[in-house]
Amino acid sequence: SSDPAFGEPLRKGQTVKLVVSKGPELKDVVVSNFVGMTYGDSKMLELLQKSKLTCTDADVETVYSDRPGGEIVWQSLTPGDTAKEWDTIQFQVSSGLAAVTITEDIPLPQDGREKVLMEVFVGDEEKPQYKETLNCSDGYARVSLSGSGTQKIRVYFDGTLAQDLTHNQPFG
Repeated sequence: SSDPAFGEPLRKGQTVKLVVSKGPELKDVVVSNFVGMTYGDSKMLELLQKSKLTCTDADVETVYSDRPGGEIVWQSLTPGDTAKEWDTIQFQVSSGLAAVTITEDIPLPQDGREKVLMEVFVGDEEKPQYKETLNCSDGYARVSLSGSGTQKIRVYFDGTLAQDLTHNQPFG
């Protein structure tokens, strides 16, 4: 509002008093837990709107993590605490699992065979990461494998799975 009111005549040099609003009174809101949700999906955006919090792309940092790409791994406001309506919440979002290369020494069969076809599979891959015909007299094969997280390593000799060489391997 103003004094004098809008539309009233003024005299030169007369003072005008303005009353300026501070905006609506902001209420407290309980902060939801967003960690584990996929940033930007409809469920997450709906919860953000329902929580009456603000987050723009500038409030999101992509970080290396062992969590799947796009998953929220950290939030700036603590779940269960209170904040004011439309306060800004920041997130750290996983860039996804980074592939890591490891080296494995795999023992070759010592059952009288001269040569063996060795194939090594990582996880659910349909094609082997390593495939080579080797001399069993070498004793072992040094193999470089790539993966992320913990993956099952499967070793085949001449098309037969070597059960005693199947194991879970952490990459990284």
